[in-house]
Amino acid sequence: MLLLPILLGGCAEQDVESAEAPDGTPRASVSARLPSGSATATAIAAPTPAASAVVEETGSGSSAAPPASRPTARPLRTCSGPSLDIALQSQDSGAGSTDYVVAFSNRGSTPCRVSGAPGAYLIGADGDPIGREADGAGAEGPFVRVPSGGSAITIVRVVNVRDGGGPLAGRCTPKPATAIAIDAPNYGRYEQLPVTAWGCAETDVASLSVGVLRSGAS
Repeated sequence: MLLLPILLGGCAEQDVESAEAPDGTPRASVSARLPSGSATATAIAAPTPAASAVVEETGSGSSAAPPASRPTARPLRTCSGPSLDIALQSQDSGAGSTDYVVAFSNRGSTPCRVSGAPGAYLIGADGDPIGREADGAGAEGPFVRVPSGGSAITIVRVVNVRDGGGPLAGRCTPKPATAIAIDAPNYGRYEQLPVTAWGCAETDVASLSVGVLRSGAS
């Protein structure tokens, strides 16, 4: 009586293994022949459709759209002399000196930039320079954006060398000036702006100075 269950169990496993569908296809896989309580059967079970969908959506095979490239801004061109109008904007006389505001206006159709301090010196009635070039000429400064129709300005300061000699008494031989000669960036020549002033004939005396260009916006 004890041998009967063992023989029946062996026959049942053989029946499942050899069972076929009517078209000859095996009806059960190897995992189906394992006992239902087996841990191995659980480990090799096929994934559910829901799990497969998650793999497809989050798998490494999916590609994200590349970030849109930002347009590169073109650098501003340097203002050239021919595209600049140079004019005396105003003057202000104070104690011991006179300040001349000189404007560099962009007459081009696009913005440009300038920087630094232009060269400047006084001109006599004979057309010759008086004394030495302005102190500060050629100094470096920040770039200034000059829109089309806009301007950058600088200040040319002339020390009072008359009225008893002023700050330079005893060190200066006054000589009348009829213009300030000033250059524009990349221009290659000086523009003469009519003024009535006095300069020092000596080249070792600083009676003239110029500042770096800055925005002409108020």
